Amino acid sequence: MTLPVSRIEAVRASWRVALPASRAELLREVLAGVVTSLALIPEVISFALISGVEPRAALFASVVLLLVTSLLGGRPAMVTAAAGSVALVVGPMVQAHGTGYIFPAVLLGGLIQVAFGVLGLARIVRFIPRSVMLGFVNALGILIFCAQVPHVIDKPAAVYVLFAVTIVIVLLGPRVTRDTREAERHGVALVHQEITINPSLTVAENIFIDRLSRFSRYGFMQRRALERAAQQVLDSFDAGIQVSTGIERLDLGQWKCIEIARALSHDPQILFLDEATAFLGHREVDALLKAIRALKTRGLSVAFVSHHLSEVTEVADRLTILKDGNLAGSAHVADIAPAEIHARMVGRDISGHVFPPKAQRPPAEIVLAVQDVSVAGRLDDVRLDVHSGEIVGIAGLKGGGGEAVLELAMGVLAPQRGTLALGANRYAPRHPDAAWRAGVAYLPGDRTGEGLIADFSVLDNIVMARPPRRLGVFDTRQAHRDVSELGARLKIKAAHPGIACRALSGGNLQKVVLAKCLHVAPRLLLLNNPTRGVDIGARIEIYRVIRTLADEGVAVLLVSDDLPELIGLSDRLAVMRGGRIEHTFAAGDTADETTIVRFMT
Repeated sequence: MTLPVSRIEAVRASWRVALPASRAELLREVLAGVVTSLALIPEVISFALISGVEPRAALFASVVLLLVTSLLGGRPAMVTAAAGSVALVVGPMVQAHGTGYIFPAVLLGGLIQVAFGVLGLARIVRFIPRSVMLGFVNALGILIFCAQVPHVIDKPAAVYVLFAVTIVIVLLGPRVTRDTREAERHGVALVHQEITINPSLTVAENIFIDRLSRFSRYGFMQRRALERAAQQVLDSFDAGIQVSTGIERLDLGQWKCIEIARALSHDPQILFLDEATAFLGHREVDALLKAIRALKTRGLSVAFVSHHLSEVTEVADRLTILKDGNLAGSAHVADIAPAEIHARMVGRDISGHVFPPKAQRPPAEIVLAVQDVSVAGRLDDVRLDVHSGEIVGIAGLKGGGGEAVLELAMGVLAPQRGTLALGANRYAPRHPDAAWRAGVAYLPGDRTGEGLIADFSVLDNIVMARPPRRLGVFDTRQAHRDVSELGARLKIKAAHPGIACRALSGGNLQKVVLAKCLHVAPRLLLLNNPTRGVDIGARIEIYRVIRTLADEGVAVLLVSDDLPELIGLSDRLAVMRGGRIEHTFAAGDTADETTIVRFMT
């Protein structure tokens, strides 16, 4: 972790504007400002003709003004429109008050530029296509300015040339969408990696959350029409969800299916799926991949972002590989091997080095003992032990019982029959706080909903379970030392410990939640899909940390939908179905995906 605050971050915090997030983006913004400054050349020529200013000096001043506007949050397309607004202001003021008002006029024009770039005032004209509006504003500014200047108006050909040049620059320039609503109007839909479901609304309301007014008549919601439309979208890709089902009764995988239905309800031409299968079970993944194939046959373009290569190769035609924001390769799926894909993603050959070797050790003390526990509708006579220094995996379909065992150990779920033991003592936590104080740490499946507070800093999230104190007061110095050590151990990439977690990538968010678990020095670590939505490089680092913890004597209970992950990490593996343990693979037994799936289903 890089602890010093970067200069860009400091400026962003002080100005409170949309400054570039990295030095690379800063460079791109500067270059964009230089390129779009070319659109100002017509205005600069006219301005120099009446003011007597050296054209090169006027051009330099205009470039500087555009660069400042760009850095303050403007983008190339908006800045070209702002250039025309300068001409709209400068020409009339100079004609009315003389050349002495040139500098106030330019200042006012600059303020209009900032309004266009930072506030995005050009978006108020919603019914005019963006490119037409920008070209009109810029060209109109040129014509009005030239009309004020006798030196130019005597040359009609020059006016038409300037008009044509501006239109070409703007209309052939890049098209930039400013928000998701504009993208949706252009037929682009996005399913985010993180959960965006509102648990206070119904299934149908979540699908049409931004268009509920369409189902309102005389101020009353037409519930039947709303639910009928929502059910039709869900059935279009066999989601297996009824709109009458309460949202609180659905699991995370079903919530993700609702988000996909929300995107499809816009009838998009292009659908972006950002780790859409990260929260889905095996059956749900199969249903989603089937839906993607059906959408392809309908002519819909799908951009499918996933770290599960088996899913990518099953539905994709072409593959693009990114590493640290840079293009690492592109090929047809049939022309590239999975090992090469992994190597390009990580930057090195990782074949045979994904999972750390399992240590062979004699049986140690039992840390967690689940003894004949039953919970109505969740668990049925479950018996399970986890030893010190051991990783015990639990495989199963959604609702199979694995997550219920974790909730039981964390005090979220209370046993109706049977008992739990932590070490040599009976264990009956009434709430998660009691479990954390007993040395039990939990990494949940929904990191942003349950694992951390996205608006809080990295430091606050890591130490929140056990804040360091000195004489009863929060010890800031010790907190920074702890976070620095954990950040280095987990290789968390963050500008500084005070940065908000929402600014981090999914992999780094997961590392922050894992660091919170490690900060309490747990004796029992509960993991619910610890690498969900994480790239292969971060996966390898997380696997290394988990195995290291086990080697240090920590007992680990792992629940995952990723069967290769369970097989590669677990010393023992239990397979659950319908709340019961169907089979247990002991240490040394050979477990393969086909056999595990047979017991799961």
